[in-house]
Amino acid sequence: MTHRPMLNKIKLFFIVQIILSFLVLAGTLISILVIPSYLPDYFIWAIAFSFWVFQCGFSTIFAFRYRISKSSLSTIKLSFILIGSIQILITLATNLFGIFDLPIFNTLIIKNFQFLILSLIFIVMIYKLIKDMLKYRVLKDYIIRDSFFTFIPFAFIIYKNSKYFISSIYFLDDSVYSLALLNINSLRIFLEGFLIILIFVKTIYLRGNKKSSFLLLIYFYVSNLNCYIVSYFNSKLLFSHYLYQGIGIYFICPILLMLSIYYSITEQEKAPDQVLFDDSYMNINNSWISITIGIFPVSFSAIDIISSSIASGDFNGIESLVIILLVMILLVCRDVILRKDNLRLIASVKRANEIDFLTNMYSRNYFLKKLETINTDYALFFIDIKSFKDINNIFGHVVGDKVLVEVANKFKELKLLLGKNVFYCRYSGNEFALISKLDQVDLILKFFRDLENIKIQHNSDLIHINFNIGYSLNDSNINLDLLIQETDYALMRAKKLKGPNNSILMYDDNLKTDLEHMNILKKDFKNDLLTGKFHLVFQPKVCVKTLKIVGFETLLRWKHDKLGEISPSKFVPIAENLGEISSLDLYVFKKSCEFQRCLIDKGIKLKCSVNLSLNTLKSYEKINEILNIYKEYKIPKHLITAEILENVSLNNNAKTISYINLLRENGICISIDDFGTGYSSLSQISNLYFDELKIPREFVIDARTPSKLAVIEAISILAKKLKVTSVIEGVENYEDFKLFSSLGFDIVQGYYFSKPLTKSEIIDYIKVNINNKIS
Repeated sequence: MTHRPMLNKIKLFFIVQIILSFLVLAGTLISILVIPSYLPDYFIWAIAFSFWVFQCGFSTIFAFRYRISKSSLSTIKLSFILIGSIQILITLATNLFGIFDLPIFNTLIIKNFQFLILSLIFIVMIYKLIKDMLKYRVLKDYIIRDSFFTFIPFAFIIYKNSKYFISSIYFLDDSVYSLALLNINSLRIFLEGFLIILIFVKTIYLRGNKKSSFLLLIYFYVSNLNCYIVSYFNSKLLFSHYLYQGIGIYFICPILLMLSIYYSITEQEKAPDQVLFDDSYMNINNSWISITIGIFPVSFSAIDIISSSIASGDFNGIESLVIILLVMILLVCRDVILRKDNLRLIASVKRANEIDFLTNMYSRNYFLKKLETINTDYALFFIDIKSFKDINNIFGHVVGDKVLVEVANKFKELKLLLGKNVFYCRYSGNEFALISKLDQVDLILKFFRDLENIKIQHNSDLIHINFNIGYSLNDSNINLDLLIQETDYALMRAKKLKGPNNSILMYDDNLKTDLEHMNILKKDFKNDLLTGKFHLVFQPKVCVKTLKIVGFETLLRWKHDKLGEISPSKFVPIAENLGEISSLDLYVFKKSCEFQRCLIDKGIKLKCSVNLSLNTLKSYEKINEILNIYKEYKIPKHLITAEILENVSLNNNAKTISYINLLRENGICISIDDFGTGYSSLSQISNLYFDELKIPREFVIDARTPSKLAVIEAISILAKKLKVTSVIEGVENYEDFKLFSSLGFDIVQGYYFSKPLTKSEIIDYIKVNINNKIS
């Protein structure tokens, strides 16, 4: 982005130069109409000299003081700078010779020097532009074909005027200096024009610097007009010559050039991969631009061929026009072929945007566009494959892709069953979307109920596939965004339904109320977190052997002004959705350390457990904040335990594991929460150093079944072998306590001993029970 102070400086230079341009124009008109002597020559040269000093100053400031990094200075902007700066400097040098009335021979030297410098600059810039443009197939075709056709008139110029080139290079014949300069300038015009055309073609496709390139093109034609006919008849067309020099060279051209540079600064370029095939620019293949853009590179050469023939008195109209006509015919043929290539390429890009390559289903973007065109009532389904992440973790992504393809085939079967009124897509990774008429909803639900436990064979394993399905019914009063939100919420709630089979849930009035509440909570979340509406409660952890309190877990509650107490099962997903889960973690950790410091000051030393999310654990900055809080409150080592979910160690890279180990190295204990609920636990557990295994409440509920009991006992034995503490939560009654005590667990937590307590309640509880058995 351009800095405003810089733009103000640029505007100031523009004002000064426009004033000077008007002075030059006025001087020219006065010299032509009022003062019939040689004085006007010097008058014009003097004003022009001062004008070019200012122009040169502007270009220098622009090139060296404009604060833009080299990496972001595009080839196009660099082209504008170099063309403008070199032209200004060369013109300044030429005008100095005019002021001091130096011989024509020296002017020829200056012109040859100008040709050499400009040609080298243009060749370098042409090379850079072509190298940059060859990355894109559309532009590549233009460059290859245009370069070939535009060099035909270039070769023709050299062939027809070779003796004048030789004379101008070796200065052998002063009598032909006008023709020599004319032909030298022809080469310079060709190179400059070809560079500007490349810039023009690129900016049409990439939609950046359009104004700059258009002004540069106009500048090119205006600035080189005197090279065609007018300036070669000095005595006969003196009036026209002065008028052109004053109005064209010293008034119009500088303004065009400066505006071109100005817009090259201020215009924003857009990323090619985003706009190269934008719908609004596809018409380039169907409009006059496609034909005429190829003729531009020839047009400046064609005019020059004719003008050089006129100036040399050797004009052969038929020969010149035939050459030009042939080139233009070839260019038109080129554009017809190129247009077909472009349309084929655009069709393939459009198809890639509309079709999911893996499943051959429609893409999400195309599906949403289709939804916008439907004006009748319909049902919208979101369908999610259950435990798809676990399938990827266990069997790998290749098998996961195989599952997606198999599910896509089931949708095709549904299409055959219900006909064209069903439209579906792959909505995201393992989520599909489907729309149908309202009278087909029951048939669709029956179809998916019959699909329960799809079996996919992988080597010797059978993978069972089931679905979470949320759907809602649309009517004319519901807008599309709201319908998608409702269906997505129905799917989210369906995912929470327990059971191995398909979970299907329709969006109804109950879900509508829940969704409204969720939106209220989303709106108030950040403000309530800042204003203390969230508060901590603490649940004691009791030693199985001594029945004494050995610690507590910090839990978070939210007391909402309108909706009352909100449980973590509701507000944690909201925090994750809002991207605020780490803020929640840091809030709880700081408040826990604050409370722990309070207990330590009272002479109470118990372990405090705090939950940390994956988002926090994978951020080095957040880990640093946690350690800073820990050190700020000067908590002794091992009195804070960070509880992390088991899947953190399963699904994340070595950096995350190293961050967790960093916590442990600084004295924070690590507890693996919900151990046994993930997959491949035993093979992955060695990746992480930890101090505690915590078994979730789900195991307690099903503890009486033989298989669950065997797993629980194995976990207890594993903890002892690893020499870590085993904790069981959710102990609600004496039978549960007796069972887990017999299985050898170290610590229990649950309502059998205490519900979660407020700060004052937990302090009283500790005072009563810290040295006594809890009865």
